[in-house]
Amino acid sequence: MRAPLSWLKEFVEIPKSLSADDIAQGLVRVGFEVEEIIEQGKDVQGSLVFAEVLSIEEITEFKKPIRYVGLDCGEKQTRFVICGATNFDVGDIVVVALWLYRVLCCLVISKLQHAKLMEKLPMA
Repeated sequence: MRAPLSWLKEFVEIPKSLSADDIAQGLVRVGFEVEEIIEQGKDVQGSLVFAEVLSIEEITEFKKPIRYVGLDCGEKQTRFVICGATNFDVGDIVVVALWLYRVLCCLVISKLQHAKLMEKLPMA
């Protein structure tokens, strides 16, 4: 069972000076088993920013939905990204991973798929 620190704090006052490891050791001392400590966002590197969705173009020639999305990231020009999510609309505020962003899981597409996708994108 996962027990987020936010949930534990609803029942017990946890001093800010304690690390997740300290809390885990305390739980083990009183008889609980701690299999792992998961640090959300530990493997994320790069810039995450909030942006307003300015435009969405659906690209429908693939198995899964792909969207070419125009974003206002607070920069001089509109930034365009390719996105597979469909749970947002024009005018929504979204979190955007900028160019140097990296996570451990990646989307890999073939050179042929990449070429087909690039043919379909409007050049801004």
